[in-house]
Formats: sequence, structure tokens, C-alpha cells
Amino acid sequence: MKSLKINLLSLIIASLFMTCTAVMAQDDIIWIGDDYSGEIGNVVEIEVMMSNPRTSVSDFSLQVTFDRAWFSYDSFAKGTLTNTWADFTVELLEPGTISIAGNDPFSPIPSGSSGSLVKLSLEVICPDCEEDDTTIIGVGRFSGDIDRFEAQDGLFTYGLPACLNHGDVNLDGEVTSTDAQLAFFIVLGTYSPEYEEWCAADCLGTGEVTAADAQAIFFVVLGLGDCADSL
Repeated sequence: MKSLKINLLSLIIASLFMTCTAVMAQDDIIWIGDDYSGEIGNVVEIEVMMSNPRTSVSDFSLQVTFDRAWFSYDSFAKGTLTNTWADFTVELLEPGTISIAGNDPFSPIPSGSSGSLVKLSLEVICPDCEEDDTTIIGVGRFSGDIDRFEAQDGLFTYGLPACLNHGDVNLDGEVTSTDAQLAFFIVLGTYSPEYEEWCAADCLGTGEVTAADAQAIFFVVLGLGDCADSL
């Protein structure tokens, strides 16, 4: 019986140790969102993301760097984690280097949060780039509450992504009657879609968006059909 109690206690201690180790393994990190793609003339929205399981953030600064031969800075928008911050600045220090800083002691980003700090719009200007050429979009030079955060750069690939004809025109992760309506608006010319939206609206995969695509998307909603590509 004594041996059983000792073994049980050992299992409990081991379980607690593994739980604590798993929690500690979740590092605070800032990274450049998804891998991106585009062609010359496209304006690409780059998201600087943060996950801070251990650290509350009320003051920070960082820099985003990119190849000046590939991009020019266009504009920015606050992210989901900073949209209420009044003291928030984005400055182009020089072509290829953007400084982002924010401070709000009254509305800190609580530990355990995950989302975007800022969205940067960069125009692709690379005249000599070829299909599948790649370049790094970097993030670093952290200071303030994020000075010990890990960093993860992003990748940009020259060229357009695959054209997926799945019917999710508004790209919200599901096919609904709203998507069928948007496809019909594209047909009428009252809505100007982005590349991925246009591809999604071409539900039948014919290379054009017609009233038949809007109808096909509606049939998907009703469970009476499928688009050329699955979502």
C-alpha cells in the first residue's frame, strides 16, 4: 500500500511538471503573418502578428524591414490588438525600413492575447522579378515590453497564388448566400473583386464569372451541388 501511494504521488508530480513545462514552452513571439504573394502593381497587406502567453504589453517598438527594390511603403492600419491605442505611430525611416511604436498604460494588451499589432500596405514595384522569386520580410529590433520576444520573419513569393474556385467569395471560411449575392454583383459590375475573390466567384471554374456561377454557389448553400474546388 505504501509503495502504491508513493507511485501515485510520483505520477502526480510528473504530471504537474509536464504541465508546467508545456506552459513555459509557449514563448512570447512576434511574426510576419502568412506567406504572401503578388505581382508588380499589387498592394499587399502585411500583418505583424503577436502572441504573448506570458507578458502583458503596454509599451513597445519594433522595425519591419524589406527589400526596397521589391516594395514601396503605402499606408498602415492598426491591428486587432492596438486599435484602441491613441499613442501609436508608424514611420518610414528609410526605404525598406519601417518603425512601429505604441504606448497605452491604461489599456495594455493582456498576457494570453493573440492577434495583429499593425497592418502594413506595401506596393510591389519589382520590375525584374520573375515567377516564384522570393524575398524575406523581416521583423526585429524589439524594445519596451517586447524586448525579449522571439521573432519570425515572413516570406513573399513573386506571382499570383493558385486560383481556387470554391465559392467563398468574401473569404470568411464558409459558403453562404452572401457569397452568391457577391458573385451576382460581380456579374453586374457593381462590385470590384480582388484576385482571390474573383477566383472564388468562378465557382464552375470556367475562367469567367457569370450568373451561372452565382446560381451554382447558391446550390452549394442548399446542399445541391459543389464548386470546382472544395473549400
